Amino acid sequence: MSGTVAISGNLRFCAGGNTQLSADISGFTGTPSYAWRRNGVNMPGATTATITVDNPGLYTVTVSAGGQTVTSAQVQVRVFRLQPLVLNACPGSTGNVNLVLLDN
Repeated sequence: MSGTVAISGNLRFCAGGNTQLSADISGFTGTPSYAWRRNGVNMPGATTATITVDNPGLYTVTVSAGGQTVTSAQVQVRVFRLQPLVLNACPGSTGNVNLVLLDN
């Protein structure tokens, strides 16, 4: 049986926050080792099944065990952005400020 690797977790988080990504594996024998990459660059110390990230980007994880090495498909992690929307704003008047959550 061939091993498979997929990344799960919330792929969006608010600015200043973070999110957790997990490597979901099946079909491996032996003790797996993990190597995470962000934007194609190895992430030093990111060698566990679950990592916490606070930067947007394209993430992959490579799992090795039992003579197999398999890399996941890329997932894109994004940061939500707040966009202020000002309505009825004139000097001396009462206006409204709304915040819109944008998913970039």
